[in-house]
Amino acid sequence: GTKGSVVLVENRIRKLVINGETLIDRQSGPVNGAASNPMAFACDLHMVQLMNFIDAIYGDGELLITAAEGAKAVALIEDIYQFGLQRR
Repeated sequence: GTKGSVVLVENRIRKLVINGETLIDRQSGPVNGAASNPMAFACDLHMVQLMNFIDAIYGDGELLITAAEGAKAVALIEDIYQFGLQRR
């Protein structure tokens, strides 16, 4: 895209830049996956979305994700659940 970039290492975000602002910047090192340790699941992006939402409420910016894009993500997750239920 033209508004940002992300660096992934073994399915984990190491660096996230949106509109020129670095939101996540981690040093290189071992990556522990959430598959073996659910507590290792990163919540950084949830925090970024929450901060963005609060900023938008106070008029300090626009939402990074529109309602329409959010609805697409929810629909995808619902489809995955339905697929799993059908395979039982």
